[in-house]
This record gives sequence, C-alpha cells and structure tokens, in this order.
Amino acid sequence: MDNKLEIKTYVSNFIPELGYLTHEEKEYLIIQSDLAEKAAVKLLQYEGNYLPGKIEVIFKGKVFSPNLTVTDDLLDLWYDLSIVLNEHASSACYNISLLDYPYELTINKEIDRYQFVFKEQNTEAINKSDTFTKEELLGAIDSGFKIFVNFVKSDTLKFGEETIIEEFLKK
Repeated sequence: MDNKLEIKTYVSNFIPELGYLTHEEKEYLIIQSDLAEKAAVKLLQYEGNYLPGKIEVIFKGKVFSPNLTVTDDLLDLWYDLSIVLNEHASSACYNISLLDYPYELTINKEIDRYQFVFKEQNTEAINKSDTFTKEELLGAIDSGFKIFVNFVKSDTLKFGEETIIEEFLKK
C-alpha cells in the first residue's frame, strides 16, 4: 500500500449545454491526460475566466471525499493551496476555495499532524481525512502545484484578464 499523500488535479470534460468536450466520455480528465488541454481550451472559451475541475486527495491509497472536492475555478483552489506551501503550513487552519459549491474544505492542524476536513454547508455532516505529517502535506502540495502550473502555462489556454493567472505564471 502506498503511504504517500498525493493531490491530483482534474479538469472538467463536461458542460451541460454542450455535453462532453472530448471523445472521452468522462466527467473529469486528469490534467496529465492529452485530452485535458483540449477540454480546458473549450472550457475557457465557454466560461471565460474560470477553469472548472476537481482535486483528489489520496493518502494510503484511499481517495478522500471523491467527487466532492469540485470547484468552478481551479485557479482559486490552487492559489489557496499555494498559500499553505508558502507559509510552510504554519497556521492552524486553511480554507480552500470550492467556488460555487455548498461545501467547505479546510486543512487543519491537529497537534503535530494535519488533515483535510470536508463539511457540507448548513449541515453537521463532516468528513475528515486520515492525519499526515507536515512534510507529507507540503510535499503533496508542492508536487501537485508544479504539475498544475505547468498545465496552465500552456500557450493554448487563454484565460480572461480578470483571473489570477498572472500569479501562477510568476511561480
């Protein structure tokens, strides 16, 4: 069993008004897929400033809250995760943006370990990941962030002027 913490990023491959954006009939495509860039180009043409998708947090081979870490803007989500990295996870709690979804995702420090906490807004339903070390957290964010930045740096992806894309291009 793999004890490594990973954060994988997926881009949406489906728009209700248009259907699937590629010949792959999956709702989300991992950004390392050849088709992910094609889907992202179409998403940005349709959405303008937003890049919908999701992340998967995987620890010890188990996916935390599958299909619930969805957002209408991966840029905002990864910007929030980059803050955790830049601050070396020094705060007790970090809010991670899940734009336009009624969920709250946080990274909480529990003594000397960390965990993802997923809560549905306006309910008491809470889902907590297993705990992991600071080094595991920072390593997973660093690795996932580098992959995401390389993806959004593609010349074929045209983001609107009102996005935070310039922040990513500086990193």
